[in-house]
Amino acid sequence: MEGYGLRFRKDLESIIRSIPEGKVARIGDIARAMGDIRASRAIVSMLPELDAPFWRVVREDMSVIIEGPEFEVNNGRALADIYTDFPHKGILRELRKEQEEMRSSLILEDREFHEITGVDIAYIGNHGFVALTRFDICGNHIEDYVHRARIDFPYIPTYLSYREGPAIIEAVESAPFEIESLMVDGNGILHPEHLGIASYIGIKLGIPTIGVAKSLLCGEVEWSEKRKGIVTVNGKKVGCALLGGRAKNPVYVSPGNLISIEMACETAFRFMKHRIPEPVRRAHRVATEFRDRVKSQEKEC
Repeated sequence: MEGYGLRFRKDLESIIRSIPEGKVARIGDIARAMGDIRASRAIVSMLPELDAPFWRVVREDMSVIIEGPEFEVNNGRALADIYTDFPHKGILRELRKEQEEMRSSLILEDREFHEITGVDIAYIGNHGFVALTRFDICGNHIEDYVHRARIDFPYIPTYLSYREGPAIIEAVESAPFEIESLMVDGNGILHPEHLGIASYIGIKLGIPTIGVAKSLLCGEVEWSEKRKGIVTVNGKKVGCALLGGRAKNPVYVSPGNLISIEMACETAFRFMKHRIPEPVRRAHRVATEFRDRVKSQEKEC
């Protein structure tokens, strides 16, 4: 089965090839044809790599992204007719529908676990180093594991599940130890679609997951205590804001799957010696150090 990244690239190349010779298309119209205007920046970054006439793609003000042979350019802007007659069948529309369908499978009820594993990813190009850091529920570190995976799907806001989710699932399934629950660098139900990467992974793996995000993707915070706040979206509680250690900026915690809002927040706060809960903090460090070692070895070669 084709991965999300390859499907995204094929859809994009097909859409760009449909632009008639001598015409141009605005990046926003192409992103909408793919299924979401938020893909615009990712598409721009991918253009030079595509097997398609990418020079026919221009910015919203008609300024040229990459010059090509088919039309005149004046003051950096293409002098050509705009093409907009795209088929709207892009992969992002399919993925949004899948998110909606998965949302009905969410279970925000506590399932017992005695260990929790933090997860984060560091990158070299299209390769991700997925670190899994295992802790017991009392906060004692047990062991680490790093898995290397290829990641082709671009970063698009609210679609992190499809960029990093498959690599994390692959790492969990290849780990030399059993994983009872996961604490993920990303959101759970604190997400515009009520289904962030922690929820996606939790549903796919059938284990409790907690999302820990460093920035607020949506919603509002009401501080109920000095170091704990409630996060709501449209008046509904979806998570909490927590200040750990001496941190001045909070993290935003929400349940992914098979755990309640209260237990997700309580568990994360228990691990907060610093701003970031220790399982995710250690996973970030382990992934980054492993990535840097690989970089160093590749330079030597």
